[in-house]
Amino acid sequence: MARGDGSGPNIGGGSVKGKSTQLQKILDWAESKRGSTEYHGYCQKFVYWAVTAGIGEHESSSTAAQARSKWMKKNTAGDMNPPAGAAVYFRGTGLAYNKAGHVALSAGNGYIYDPVITIVKHKFGKYDNGGYLGWGWEGGKIPDGARTSAGLSGSSDSGINIGVNSYGNGTYSSSENSKSETVEISSVVVKNESGNIGRKNSSGIISAESSDDIFLLIQGDDKIYRPLVTDEIKVTRERTGAPGKMTFSYVDIEGMKISEGSAVAFRYKNKKIFYGYIFILERDSEREKVSVTCYDQLRYFKNKDSFVYNKKYSDLVKFICNKYKLKTGTIEDTSYVIPERLEDGSLFDICTNAAGFTRLSNGKTFALYDDFGAICLKNIENMMLKILIDKDVTGGWKLKESIDSDVYNRIVVRKDNNQTGERELYIANDSTTQQKWGVLAYEDDAGESGASALKARAEALLKYYNRPNKTFSVSNCLGHTDVRGGSSMIVAFDLGNGDKIQNLMIVNKVEHTFSDGGHFMDMNLYGGAFNA
Repeated sequence: MARGDGSGPNIGGGSVKGKSTQLQKILDWAESKRGSTEYHGYCQKFVYWAVTAGIGEHESSSTAAQARSKWMKKNTAGDMNPPAGAAVYFRGTGLAYNKAGHVALSAGNGYIYDPVITIVKHKFGKYDNGGYLGWGWEGGKIPDGARTSAGLSGSSDSGINIGVNSYGNGTYSSSENSKSETVEISSVVVKNESGNIGRKNSSGIISAESSDDIFLLIQGDDKIYRPLVTDEIKVTRERTGAPGKMTFSYVDIEGMKISEGSAVAFRYKNKKIFYGYIFILERDSEREKVSVTCYDQLRYFKNKDSFVYNKKYSDLVKFICNKYKLKTGTIEDTSYVIPERLEDGSLFDICTNAAGFTRLSNGKTFALYDDFGAICLKNIENMMLKILIDKDVTGGWKLKESIDSDVYNRIVVRKDNNQTGERELYIANDSTTQQKWGVLAYEDDAGESGASALKARAEALLKYYNRPNKTFSVSNCLGHTDVRGGSSMIVAFDLGNGDKIQNLMIVNKVEHTFSDGGHFMDMNLYGGAFNA
């Protein structure tokens, strides 16, 4: 299985500029061989030449098993993050491996360059390739720039900690007069956090019920208040990227201790409508009323955060809610496991990215929303309502068609090839719409995706964007309390000029209005030829 004799190919491969560490040269060389079948059946040879590329000639071994007996460190089998540049040893049992054992090269951060058939880079586990046995330095030599694993019995390495990188454990740069290393960030570690995360329980206003049509309660510092609401109560729900919002006004009575952060619960005809927290209080000089703006728990998804994840979208939502102590309800399984990513931005942006990756993978669209104090994630296919929206239940409708925004008939997906120094472009065109509208181009960065995925991505994006942006809205529609962003229903209208809508449509945004005069709603809808 594994040979490491002195004969072998040119050890060039990685492009090294300036003064580079030996470790960088090792990893550059291994990276340059990804996808190659050159070392199929010669895993020890692959590791030997990778290390030779960095530190020069060193002691060789014929097989992985022999190398393991010479250089594997004691008590390293439990170390699931061996240093970048170290040889990682396995038993080598199973159909794919013989008694010579198996060896791969650690890329750091739990990744290995593995010469199975083609050379691949992947996460490894303790049972990969017949069982992970441990790691050691090939030839007994520690490359310059390598970190060591402190605390391991039998380990006496010395060196500097180089952190983590795009290889998994370091993108390195060094100067003539400095030993310090510059690394590309690919993990997030909390060094210090003071205080506790959480909020006071307001279960009293959640459980309270009433036979009144309008029933709104506010949790004060030490009391529950039922304010005298003036005018209308408006509740807005969107399909994506925004929290649920409620606005209302109440009579300003002296002695009511209501402040920012107070919990608010609203029921209409004893149906649960909104639970959230006060974010804005507005008073004027006449002190006749207080105007209030509340948001549900999704308001905290505006928080910005940084973390690395390798999860399904559904598991990501659970992770976020657990981290910020947010209550959850139904979280449906989104199936697709998103490859490891470093995210830095608002939680809404991070979830929007995850939703996009999921949709491109399996075609499923999920709605993230707060259901009366419980964050839910549901496939919109499971949010259909038995409701018909037509001219008999609405006050009016509006249709808008445009190619002015979010419409593209030329998709360019780019990928930077760090081995060739080229920026590779994968392009999908629609000549028919280009002749009608001209060229409307969109460029997308595909990151680390493979060539086959890039072609599919370009075609999927073209299919999605290559159509006029049509929006349809209805106003003063008879209200239904279950309608939220992501809900779907049958919509039927005669638009004139022979055009009709008669199909299932999805709610992109809805604004409910509650008052003594009843419950009405305005909706933006999409579906069929109509876009969100």
